[in-house]
Amino acid sequence: MNRYNTVQLALQAVIAVVLVMAATDTVPFTALVIAIALSQALAVVEVAGAARGKTGSTLAASITQVGARIGIAALLFLFLPFGPHWMIALLGIAWAGADALRYLYYLNKANPALAWARYHGFIVLYPLGMTLENVIVWKVMQHFLEAPLWFFLPFLAIYAPLAVQMYRYMLGQRRRFLARRAAVH
Repeated sequence: MNRYNTVQLALQAVIAVVLVMAATDTVPFTALVIAIALSQALAVVEVAGAARGKTGSTLAASITQVGARIGIAALLFLFLPFGPHWMIALLGIAWAGADALRYLYYLNKANPALAWARYHGFIVLYPLGMTLENVIVWKVMQHFLEAPLWFFLPFLAIYAPLAVQMYRYMLGQRRRFLARRAAVH
């Protein structure tokens, strides 16, 4: 998994560079969406790792996060022609920020600053990402459907409980981390 974490960390750096380039009109926002989509598609390795017990994550948490992100990454291609690009940029920041913290931590669990950042950064980055995911889905539905609310409500009925479950899972991980840290000190 170390090679995978290193590759993903490099991809998060690529996303950051492409994000800056897209924001300054050096490259089209399509390049940012492609970088994000590549990172999320590669994340199926995490699901396989969780299934084999090779990661600290549960299979359910991995499937939830990776599945939702792959779906949203696919929707970003539909969103590009009409959506405000700042939403894609913020989503890129939220996802790449959370992922970079996670992969850095996995590569150097002994570093207390990385551990602290891993178990505190998600508190802001996850809700930001989840909010943008929902807004993007809503905007795509508004653009392509005559009555988007009737399609968005079932999506939200599925998404919301899974998002809350994922956030609670991370809060639990954070509690365990803080308890282990307190026991050492």
